[in-house]
Amino acid sequence: YLSYVEQNGYWLPERVKLHGQDLDVTLVIKDWQPRKLGQ
Repeated sequence: YLSYVEQNGYWLPERVKLHGQDLDVTLVIKDWQPRKLGQ
């Protein structure tokens, strides 16, 4: 992922934002463990 966006206090890849309702993508986010802002 090259593009990140701020969402719900987390930096998430743009692709995840566009397809956030996809269960498969949600599992990827859970496994990826997004970094909290400020870290």
